[in-house]
Amino acid sequence: MNMRNLVCLAGSAAFAVVAFGQQPTLTVSNDHPKVGETVVIEVNVSPNRTTKISWSKQGDGDFATGTQNQAAVKFVPSTPGSTVIIVCDVSIPGRQDHPSTKLVVAGAQAPAQPQAGSPARSSAPAHHGGDLALADMEYMVPSGYMGDAMTENNGAAILDTGFNQGCRQGSPSCIKIEYKPADGKVGWAAFAWQRVIDGSDNWGQSPGADFSGGSFHSLRVYAKGIPDTAGLFPKVQFKSGGNVAPKYSTNRASYAVAGLTVQLTGQFQDYCLSLSGRDLSNTVSPFTAVVAKAGNTQTIVIILDDIRFSTESCN
Repeated sequence: MNMRNLVCLAGSAAFAVVAFGQQPTLTVSNDHPKVGETVVIEVNVSPNRTTKISWSKQGDGDFATGTQNQAAVKFVPSTPGSTVIIVCDVSIPGRQDHPSTKLVVAGAQAPAQPQAGSPARSSAPAHHGGDLALADMEYMVPSGYMGDAMTENNGAAILDTGFNQGCRQGSPSCIKIEYKPADGKVGWAAFAWQRVIDGSDNWGQSPGADFSGGSFHSLRVYAKGIPDTAGLFPKVQFKSGGNVAPKYSTNRASYAVAGLTVQLTGQFQDYCLSLSGRDLSNTVSPFTAVVAKAGNTQTIVIILDDIRFSTESCN
């Protein structure tokens, strides 16, 4: 099998443990595997007393090795025609990095067959025609860690893109954000998906994606919350666009939309940000989730699923 080096899609620019100033990379044995075929993914970082490594996945399949403090893991996909994202979280004193890679499994995905006597059910969350899932946007990864999600602020917020408990029906995995405001320093945390084609993140140093031809009218995300010990549900804000630093003004984002802070419930609700009339020609960061200490005094846990650009307008 051919080995392919992938630029590490991470949360910061330099990486002290990589020799000679090279950018961190992932190596994958085969990014178009067959069902049941073992894929080896390796990061060019070695775990030690101060460097911690954790692997997670978003999609169907299982790790055939441990996922904690391993420089290399083995993954076996289970569904033909599916897409799997493998994320490697690397933590060293003063910083965090989150390299990721996408596996496209060979074959065609078979439609789900209902059992006799039971109603037919979709094998995946229903989309409006022409919708584009965040996971299918090329080079879009959750590399923009902000606020208390940053290591220098104690890394009080954690992102798990391969969470697989309590996801929407038909979703093999979803996204979990857990934030402990008491452990942080600034009272808020955010995770931004960015288009990273070179380097480890993109705050405007690289062009965004051009979605202007997709007839998209909204960004939609299903979200629910886990109540705290007092029975209160968490609050969250969703954003799309923006996230370009002022020094990259020549590549500024072509739009920015911020929703209201909403209080989640214990059931998935479809939240919508209107993109109607927006110029999507330079989308550096299509989605950001923000949580804050204000109104959230205890541990905040939110679950996100089926994030997508939609051709349907908000109601």
